[in-house]
Amino acid sequence: MKSRILVSMLVIALAAALVGGATMSIFIADDETDERTYAAGTVIIEAGDQIFEIEDIENMAPGDTIYGSFDVANTGTLPLWFTVTAETSGVDGFYNLFDGNFPAVVKIDEYNNILEPGKGTTISFSVRLPIDADNEYQGAKGNLKFKIHAEQLAHNTPTQ
Repeated sequence: MKSRILVSMLVIALAAALVGGATMSIFIADDETDERTYAAGTVIIEAGDQIFEIEDIENMAPGDTIYGSFDVANTGTLPLWFTVTAETSGVDGFYNLFDGNFPAVVKIDEYNNILEPGKGTTISFSVRLPIDADNEYQGAKGNLKFKIHAEQLAHNTPTQ
């Protein structure tokens, strides 16, 4: 009998809770922001052609220095820093102008290595055939190109 009374009371309490909960109201609201697209920036560096102060760069004599330059531009969307290195190689069938005891020497002038997007700079350089170059260098040839390495500036310490 006591268990029937207890069960009855539990049933009545449960019914009261359901009726009370069903009739309660709460205020709510929902909203959302506008949708935005996120994207990573770009690091793009472009180098122009080599330009020389003289037209004939294939007729060097010992002691001659040829001066040249080329442009570098940041065509990406992020500020960047860059380095420039000279890369030389021989020409098949000829003695290498950039090799041996008195090789032609490439010198890259100092430059500002930080570029904002849409900005550029000119890199100046020289190629000098030492006065001590001997007969071994007559008719010698060599190829020269410049490698430009760029990295984002943000969160990245420039080096040179």
